[in-house]
This record gives sequence, C-alpha cells and structure tokens, in this order.
Amino acid sequence: FIGFEAGAIYSEECRNPRVTVARATFIAVGFVGLFYAISSWAMLVTVGPADIQQTATANVGVVLDGLAAHWGGTVSTIAGLLFLTSNFADLLSFHNGVARYLFALGRGRVLPAALSRVGTRSGGPVAGSLAQTALAVVVLTIFVLSGTQPVLEMFTWLSGISAVGVVLLMAGTSAAVVGFFRSRSTAASAWQRLVAPTLATIALVALVVLIIDNFDALLGTDPTSPLRWILPGIVVVGGVLGAVWAQMLKSSRPDVYASIGTTGGGLDDDEDESVLLDLPRTPRHSM
Repeated sequence: FIGFEAGAIYSEECRNPRVTVARATFIAVGFVGLFYAISSWAMLVTVGPADIQQTATANVGVVLDGLAAHWGGTVSTIAGLLFLTSNFADLLSFHNGVARYLFALGRGRVLPAALSRVGTRSGGPVAGSLAQTALAVVVLTIFVLSGTQPVLEMFTWLSGISAVGVVLLMAGTSAAVVGFFRSRSTAASAWQRLVAPTLATIALVALVVLIIDNFDALLGTDPTSPLRWILPGIVVVGGVLGAVWAQMLKSSRPDVYASIGTTGGGLDDDEDESVLLDLPRTPRHSM
C-alpha cells in the first residue's frame, strides 16, 4: 500500500485539490486493496497457508512459478516483464515523491534552502532530485560493498523499514487531523474531523505493533536476530530526531515552524525569492 498517499504532493497542480486528491486516494486504496486480496488468496491456494512463509523465503520467484504451473511459460514471462517495469515505475514514483518533499522542506526553510531550487525550464524540483539520487547511490554502494543479497537482504530490509515508517507517518497524520481541527472552526463533520481520524490512529498504531512484533517473519530471520529490532529502530530514531528538530525550530525560528505544511514558506528580507518557485500548474484550456 506504500505510495497511495502520494496524491497529496500534487495538490498544487490540481484545479480542485480537495476533490481531486481525495478521489484519487480513495480509488487507489480501493483498487490496491482488492488487487492485494485477490493476489494473496491466489498465492495461498497455490502454495498452501502452512507452507507460504517457508516457500516464499526459499524461492523469491514463487509467484512466477505458480503462474507458469497453471497458465504456462508465456504468461509467467509476461508477468516477469511487468514486474520489472512496475519496479522501475515504483522507483521513479518514490524518487519523485522524495524530491518534492525535499523541495517543500527547503522552500519552508526546514531544510537548507538550496533544496528548493527548481529547473529553469521544467520547473521540477531539480535540487531535491539530485539529493535523492546522491542518497540512493550512497545506500546502494554500502550494500554492494558489504556483499549483501539484492532481493533477500537489501530489498527486504529496506522495504521493511519503509513499511514501518509509512504506517507510523499515517498514524501520526491521523492523530494530527484531530489536533488540527480541535482549535479551528470548520464546516467538516464530526466524522471527518474527529471520529474517522481517531479510529484510523488506533488501527494504524495497532498495525505498527503487529508489524514490529512479526518483523522477523518479514525478514525471514531467526526470532532472536537483533535485526528485527535494529531495522525498525532506525525509523524510531529518525522520528525522534525529527521531533527534536521541530522543537528547535519552534523555539528559535517560529516563523519557519509556523510555515511547515503550507505551500509558501516564510521569507526573510535578505533572502533571494528566486529559489521559492512554486511548481508549475497545469494550464487550463477552455473547451
């Protein structure tokens, strides 16, 4: 499910973001949820619930093997090609999302302002894209030099960390909705501003506990392996550091803290406004 919430980062480019982003999010969640349920059911029927973890750990191609056994080699080959192209699409989507987050944080002066620089022609977040590229190269180099397996270790470890991080962010966002509307008058219903986000917070926190408690199964390691606590701990450490940084901004640069989450970001008198360029909006054409 990682990535369905990314529609919000394109809100500045929508004609009606309140409607468009919400609609895109519900469609994405509905489609992914249905597709995931059908795929999981198909794997369980093919392999058997008692053997699914052992089989998936020993054979990373279990899905393609199941397709080959029931639908033939051609279907399995096509599925393999679609898997590769979808992974590329995932990487491109995540890269674009991170670049835009870095752009927004740089524009709001939460991170260095240089990250808010955009391309002169495209208007895209060039500085954020380059920063994400550099980070990816560093991480990949570390794994290559350490001789870890690309799928069973690097991919599994990083996807596990991202799962914990994203669900924690979703839980935090749900809780923040309640806090945001608590002191504001709004036309939103009680369900929207209180009931739904509260239920979501409880469910997502419970999900985080389940993920961490079963992290050894996700990694395919022994339950006593320290990795089951070290890898999720990276996310917790990152969250703590972010909270500390936020408190430092709140006390030392309250204008920057107040602009977090907005589309503008504060400007000091001596700062160059050229780095605070909004992403270009889609041109509107009359029919």
